[in-house]
Amino acid sequence: MNQAWRIGILDVRLLLSDPGAIVQMLVFPILFTWVFGLSFGGGSNQPQALPLIVDNRDAGPLGQTLVNWLPASDVRVLDPADSPGDTPNFRLVIPDDFTTSVVDHPPGHVELIVPPKTSALRVQSLKVAFTQAQIRTLATLTRTRPESATAW
Repeated sequence: MNQAWRIGILDVRLLLSDPGAIVQMLVFPILFTWVFGLSFGGGSNQPQALPLIVDNRDAGPLGQTLVNWLPASDVRVLDPADSPGDTPNFRLVIPDDFTTSVVDHPPGHVELIVPPKTSALRVQSLKVAFTQAQIRTLATLTRTRPESATAW
């Protein structure tokens, strides 16, 4: 066992006497970690919320309910007045008679406008968030069960 310690100490002395070996063992790993960290990023795992301009023209409660149920983690709701004018954005247009059309003559229709040349992943993420909001709105509607839009 004593000879094993001697061999180990001799090996460490030889290693420390060579400056190139010290650079390879200490400096290069730190340098490579830094370069690869910058290259591949270590950003957050949280996906960013998609900006959605909501043009809610509906005076009834279902239009606002649909907007309220949009998941905040997936969608950032913007007012049409706050939207940047020249950049294409996702847009949700809720028509004037949305509440009346849903209650009296289902289904109601809204228009989801997707800018051209948008990645399929972003479009699918927005559609999933919108579908969740639709389901929650319909669940709210079935709990309240109005006979007409004015019975609210």
